[in-house]
Amino acid sequence: MKWRGYAVAGIAVAAPSGTITSAMQNQGTTPKQYLNIDRAAEYCGVSTKTLRRAVRSRRLAFFRPGRAYMFLTQDLDAFMNAARFGVVVFGKAA
Repeated sequence: MKWRGYAVAGIAVAAPSGTITSAMQNQGTTPKQYLNIDRAAEYCGVSTKTLRRAVRSRRLAFFRPGRAYMFLTQDLDAFMNAARFGVVVFGKAA
């Protein structure tokens, strides 16, 4: 199955090659980039099972146009930062 980019509610979705297709690109606004679950897992460096667990427990924001899970890269970054542990150096968080 080959995934292709498409628009969700007028917002551009990135195609696998990284290209962005949207009229918003011509208007000078930055379109939001969505990733499917396979690409999101690769982006985060985790398995799809980990992302599905996060979705089920509502720790990760997602869109579901039809049967596919779609994730904003900003939401994936926030999810990964929430799981980050800080290192303490001389009594201060590094």
